[in-house]
This record gives sequence, structure tokens and C-alpha cells, in this order.
Amino acid sequence: MTKIKSLQVKSEDYKIILNKYEQNNKTYNQLFSGSRKTLLNEKNEIVCSSLSSDSLNIGDINKPYFFSFLAHFNKCLYKNIVKKNLFDFRVNYSGVSRKKNYASFRKLDVGDFFYIADLNSAYWQIAYKLGYIDSKLYFRYKDDEKYKSAKRLCISFLARNTKKIFYSNSGEFFTITCENNVLKLVYENIRKYLYCLFSNIAENTEFIAYNIDAIYVTKKDLSVVKEFLTLENLDYKLVLCQKINNTEFSYGKKTKKF
Repeated sequence: MTKIKSLQVKSEDYKIILNKYEQNNKTYNQLFSGSRKTLLNEKNEIVCSSLSSDSLNIGDINKPYFFSFLAHFNKCLYKNIVKKNLFDFRVNYSGVSRKKNYASFRKLDVGDFFYIADLNSAYWQIAYKLGYIDSKLYFRYKDDEKYKSAKRLCISFLARNTKKIFYSNSGEFFTITCENNVLKLVYENIRKYLYCLFSNIAENTEFIAYNIDAIYVTKKDLSVVKEFLTLENLDYKLVLCQKINNTEFSYGKKTKKF
């Protein structure tokens, strides 16, 4: 497999090569491993490979830095799952992940202000809080804006099937999926912890809306939100918003639908 890098092509070129195999009715195999797909000929020799990460928005870092960061994150994650015996750790939540309180929004007069308390790198903070990453890794990238997208992606990747192999021979396809339920559980736990957090805050306020990493409240309930997030030791930013009409509000310089 050491030849894969030297045979790497762009995603669009990979599609062209694959289409030629199909048009000429040639037998081929495809190997999908993580974000890499590899085309093999009838002898299982590598024809070319491509990375789906070519289309990923990885922010202001280049690919070598991104993959180095991803490898570092995975190594830390696996170590902590084993060390802290987190294989069966489960956050339980059966409520909704987001909610809009139309009655609260309609009560606002046009021109009234309200606040959005938005967690900074929410997934990253909760991954640390639940013990999946250690303090060294967490604080190294905590305030680095260049890695904002990378931090979100490395946790989102946990929900994917890590490896699939598709064999095409005479038009028949077979799939082998590797088991990665432990990683999917990590992803679910992080999201469910956030669901629990904001639904709990919502129950104690006359909230306007909430989603996985933010809650909308008036000034009256702002102190309650701050108290909850401070007790959780979570970093957040406050965005001042203004009601434009019964369906829209301003978010900074942007206009958003409610």
C-alpha cells in the first residue's frame, strides 16, 4: 500500500478513470478506507487513489497539518478510552436536539434585543469534559482559530463507518463494514451531553430558541444562562441580536430567519 500516495489523483480524475473502466466493461475493485478510495484492477493492482478530504473545508491549515492533527487526536482518544475504561460509558438523553419558542419570539417587539450564548468549539470542549482527550491536547488547540474546522471535523469523523470494501465483478457488489460502535458512541455522547445541557437551561428560562451549541434568551434570563455555563466551566461568546419582524432577526450584520 506504500504506492498509494504516488498514484494519488484528484477526485474528478478518479471519476474519469473509473468511468473508463465501466464503459469498457473491465473488472475492477474499489477499496474505501476512511476518506481514501482506491481503484484496483482485475489483478487487485492499484490503479489510482483519491482523498475525499480534498473537498473538506479544513480551515487555514494545509493537509499535512490537518492529517497530523487528526492522527494526534485519534491516538489521544484511543488511549483515554482504554485508560479510563470508557467503552460502555453512555450519556442518556431522549429529548429534542433543538427547539424554537415561537410564543417567546412573538412577545418581543420589533426592534427588541436578545442574546445568543454560543459555545466556542462545542464538540472540542465536551470531548475534554467527558475525558476523551487530555488537557495537553485540549489546551494546545483550544484557542487556535486555525484549527477551528479541524477540531469539529475530527469529532464528526467518529460517526462514519471507518472502512468499507466494495468489490465489483460482473456487475455484482459486496460490502464489508468494519465495526466502530465505540467511536460512534463517543460522537453520540458528545452530542447528547450538549442536548442535555441546553434543554436543561431552556427549562429554567423563558428561552427563545436553542440548538446543539447555543441558546437564545432575553436580557432577563441572561444571568441564568451565564450561571449554568460557568458551573460547567465552558467557554462561550454572546452575540447581540435584534428582532426585525415576526420571522427575521439580525445576527451581527446578517439577517436570519427565525
